[in-house]
Parts: sequence; structure tokens; C-alpha cells
Amino acid sequence: MSIVIHICVQMCESYAELVQVQSVFLESYLKQNIVTQPDNLAMLDLMWRYYDRQHNHSAAARILAKLAEKQRYDGKIT
Repeated sequence: MSIVIHICVQMCESYAELVQVQSVFLESYLKQNIVTQPDNLAMLDLMWRYYDRQHNHSAAARILAKLAEKQRYDGKIT
């Protein structure tokens, strides 16, 4: 089923369109990609938006905290 979600991710024109997808497979797909690509900020950004859209605000806040930490450290490395 992840191939279907992967195609959907490729076809959606914007994050707003993608996070409106009502599928448990989307969350699994995003989690899997975050584990395999932990530095992929776009996936983290999409994940917090998905959680926010699903009214899972505590999960969205945890992802935003991860994003903030990654961007803070990325900004200090020269």
C-alpha cells in the first residue's frame, strides 16, 4: 500500500492537498520516511501538518520541536 501513498505524494500539488488525504497509510508512510531519512526536513514539515490537520496537536508539537532543533543546529554549522 505504501506505493499508492508514494504516488499520491508525487502527484499532490501542495502540502495542503496531501494532508487532506484521509488514510492511515499516509501516517505510516511519513513515519517510515522519517526513520529512513531523518534529515529530510520536508518530510518532518509534512508530518506536523498532517498531525495538525488530524487534530493531533501534541504529536504536531513534538514534530515541530524536532524541526526547530534540526534547524537550530543546521544554522550553527559553518
